[in-house]
Amino acid sequence: MSIIKYHLLKRLCEVNRLNQDFPGRWRLCRWLTEQNSSILAYFKAGPVKVADRTYLHLDPAEPYDGLKTIIHGLNIREPLTNIIRQLLMPGDCFLDIGANVGYFSALASLTVGENGQVLSFEAAPSTYQRLQVLANNNLFNNIKTFNCAVSDTNGEVEFHCGPSDHTGIASMRELGIKASSTIKVQAICLDNILKEIPPVRLIKIDVEGAEMLVSLGMKHLLQRDKPYIIVEVTDGFLRQLGSNKYELVNYFCDLGYSPFRIQIPLDSYKHKDEYQCDVLFVHQSNPITNFNEKIYHINWGAIGK
Repeated sequence: MSIIKYHLLKRLCEVNRLNQDFPGRWRLCRWLTEQNSSILAYFKAGPVKVADRTYLHLDPAEPYDGLKTIIHGLNIREPLTNIIRQLLMPGDCFLDIGANVGYFSALASLTVGENGQVLSFEAAPSTYQRLQVLANNNLFNNIKTFNCAVSDTNGEVEFHCGPSDHTGIASMRELGIKASSTIKVQAICLDNILKEIPPVRLIKIDVEGAEMLVSLGMKHLLQRDKPYIIVEVTDGFLRQLGSNKYELVNYFCDLGYSPFRIQIPLDSYKHKDEYQCDVLFVHQSNPITNFNEKIYHINWGAIGK
């Protein structure tokens, strides 16, 4: 690939990331996606601008956590991104449990603004180091990171790191041949640091099977703040750590929450024979109001202007 094409691809990816609603964007998205092999060959892992003065450390060799974001950025057309953007308000506090390199932390940081806070938890040491790119390079300097697992008790736990091309599957559950290494990491129970956590509006939990353990460890936080909760539910992963999707959903329902499947439009959650889905839990005392499921335009490159 010529140096001219490389710089053209790099510039087009940035334009596409930072502008979510220019006419014909879908054509550019499709064309850039077709250039995957060129992007993989010439783009190196490192800081990538995803919004005004906001950077993520992305690796194009990672199809989900890297390459897709290099092309699409903080994609407001995805239901999960859209709903987080709409549920959070300026000044809010957001907990990102299983933050990875910080995609949702970046989204929340830009949404809650200079008076808001984002608390990001990531257990894998190498991924945590990449998360620091965002923590040190975000528009509002409102992200605090924690290099630990989140569970139902404090202590040391065995942690299985994912392969270099899919670090996002790191987990307390065994990964078999997919694990790149197994290490010991510190785990914390959120209720044990409750006094250090400001009132929380939204929690995102994606910890590859440990979602029940996280939830058991934050019961007092849920009772105190009644936040919205977004959970990636994967029954097979939950079962590896002694739980299941029925137990997880019933736990929140017993605390006064109603579950909704995150899709457009939102739908009441019902158990299905499926591999995985994202579920939004809404407390009965804090119903969703004025939620607009239509996609709205945004220029990430002009947030701070």
